[in-house]
Amino acid sequence: MTSAQRQRIKELFDAAFELAPAAQVRLLAEACADDPAVCAEVEQLLQRHRESPEYLEAQPINELLELPEEPALAGLHSGREIGPYRLVRELARGGMGAVHLAERADDVHTQPVAIKFVWPGGGREMVQRFRREREILARLNHPNIARLLDGGTTAEGWHYLVMEYVEGQTITAYCRAQKLAIPARLELFRTVCAAVQYAHQNLVIHRDLKPSNILVTPAPDGKAGTAKLLDFGIAKLLDPGLAEGEPSTPSTLTRGGLLPLTPLYASPEQVRNQPITTASDVYSLGVLLYELLTGCKPYRTESVFPPDQMRAVCEEEPERPSLRVAERMKDEGGRMKAAPLHPSSLIPHPSALRGDLDNIVLKALQKEVRLRYPTVEQLSDDLQRHLMGEPVTARPATWRYRAGKYVGRNKPFVAAASTLLLTLIVGALVTLWQLRASLAREHEQRREQYAADIRQAGADWGEGNLVHMDELLEHHRPGNGTDDE
Repeated sequence: MTSAQRQRIKELFDAAFELAPAAQVRLLAEACADDPAVCAEVEQLLQRHRESPEYLEAQPINELLELPEEPALAGLHSGREIGPYRLVRELARGGMGAVHLAERADDVHTQPVAIKFVWPGGGREMVQRFRREREILARLNHPNIARLLDGGTTAEGWHYLVMEYVEGQTITAYCRAQKLAIPARLELFRTVCAAVQYAHQNLVIHRDLKPSNILVTPAPDGKAGTAKLLDFGIAKLLDPGLAEGEPSTPSTLTRGGLLPLTPLYASPEQVRNQPITTASDVYSLGVLLYELLTGCKPYRTESVFPPDQMRAVCEEEPERPSLRVAERMKDEGGRMKAAPLHPSSLIPHPSALRGDLDNIVLKALQKEVRLRYPTVEQLSDDLQRHLMGEPVTARPATWRYRAGKYVGRNKPFVAAASTLLLTLIVGALVTLWQLRASLAREHEQRREQYAADIRQAGADWGEGNLVHMDELLEHHRPGNGTDDE
């Protein structure tokens, strides 16, 4: 096999070995249908791993495939001093390098820091990207962005950044663990929007907004945690000479032919390698908001193969969050379960998302840039309007919608005014009824008096004059148009 095939085998194995067997089959069918030899080798490795998980510990996959070992950064061991810092342990590794937890070696400060190293021999492009990240972080000073503290180069020529160490959970995991109600989730999300908007004002597009790059640190006093935006490794600096919103240049492909992005959180224009603007971060925030409200991503693809995920981003239309949640809450018989309306439920009731939040999320996820929110600030402002019970810009401003919003945010006043109006109406009706009853009684009394007068006149004048008197009194009844005696 060629070295490219062996590398492909390793990549597919790394992507598949933690998946369920059925998912492994789907992945291989999609990823290497055009190369049966690669598919067979991966299947064999997976079979050996299932039969004996320690198999690859005895003989690493790089040895099996005769691939060069990844740089181990062997010199970066616990206790080594990098400038005034002492390494404690490795925290993570990624495509660009490794991140270590460190502390001050001179005991001046006890605050831990994170030191990010770029792989040695990573090439000119990786070093340039690393230097750009340092330049970007140096210009950003915001409470919701992890701060750059220091930077430099080791004696071996490894470039490094010293960052604020953020110990916390991803924003999605934090919301689940704390069982945050929807308003609390939205307020936390708005702090992330504030950080992204600040970066945009400093001509920086993050381009990789996703839960793993947004950590929330718990507050010691039990209050809401603080969100911190991390990893500007693929961020882009806008040309200061460009007007706001004017397209920037397309992204550069990596040496492997892939774009620097996370497919399911990237905007359609990122996936297509088209010019990037701040609206790309608006889209990624829309994906994050969708996930915070529904517990799932906007697209239904189950494939772990990047081309399939990128195709879904460009071609599929996301379902309304309320409908997605309703679907998750249905039982096998198709009936809606008695879903809790309590605000701290992990999955909100569909009625809590229907209307404003549906429209806000879908506007942020529009595939055409011109149909999205122009800025992150406008997305955040619409969420604030929703929280305040005011009309949002994502919905048509019909009189019925605006009236409903007015009533919703002025319930005590509207209730008091309605009660007063109802009281006045009832009072007027009761007064009118009493007046009519009084007039009826008075009329009846006068009729009885007329009848008594007739009987008395008949007794005094005789029966012969009774008819004449009756006609006379009838002529003088009230309402006959005369007051003559």
